[in-house]
Amino acid sequence: MTVSLPNTELLAPSTSVRTIDTIDGAVLLDIRQGLCLSMTPISVKVWRLLTLNYTPDQIIDALCNEFKDVRREQIQEDVVEYLTDLQRKGLLLVREPVRRDLIVELLLSLFRCRSRLARHGVLPAHIAMPRCLMLKAVLALLAFDVFRFGENFPRIHSVVKAWPVARKVAPHDAMDRVCNAVNYACVLYPKRALCLQRSLVTTCLARSCGIAAQMVIGVQKIPLKAHAWTEINERPINERKDVRSIYLLWDRC
Repeated sequence: MTVSLPNTELLAPSTSVRTIDTIDGAVLLDIRQGLCLSMTPISVKVWRLLTLNYTPDQIIDALCNEFKDVRREQIQEDVVEYLTDLQRKGLLLVREPVRRDLIVELLLSLFRCRSRLARHGVLPAHIAMPRCLMLKAVLALLAFDVFRFGENFPRIHSVVKAWPVARKVAPHDAMDRVCNAVNYACVLYPKRALCLQRSLVTTCLARSCGIAAQMVIGVQKIPLKAHAWTEINERPINERKDVRSIYLLWDRC
């Protein structure tokens, strides 16, 4: 039997997937799809090897060396079945060689341009603020999908972590305006905005207004699922009040 996965040299674990170790193995959390899968210790070994860029044949060789009492044919069959299932679930994706640094700079420019117009008197501030926020929110939702940010969680994490807080005094109702802009943008947007997409946009938009917001990701054990939201001073924004009691803190950026 031969490994039948197509273009295996181009496949790699989705960067939107994170793992949490458990007593019985581990849990895969795909933020992009909102998918949670439990893994046995053997599945964990295979996944770790995938993250090290092992090919299917190399994975099979490694397992054969470790489990010498199991026939190679059986190991090969199990590995192929497992990798095929991962690919079918969207957890193995084609490698993305394109750098997105320029895209991030473009997004920052879009977020800043309308504010500059208002600051220099081209647009009245009272007109620029609400319309600008909604436009930015719609553009950010669109950019998230167009540039496939949902398939690159490390990139999302690095972008949010590096996104600067504007050096200006935010109006007293700035956060309310940001939340309203994001809510309206999600209604107008033709696709359903996932929580990760929504929280990223809310966090970056708030920081552009001079508010030190953070994006938080939590995990719920039963039923197993992940969720993302925005916080200011560890207080959830535009989110149910008991979210911190429902989800265990997984990451903050």
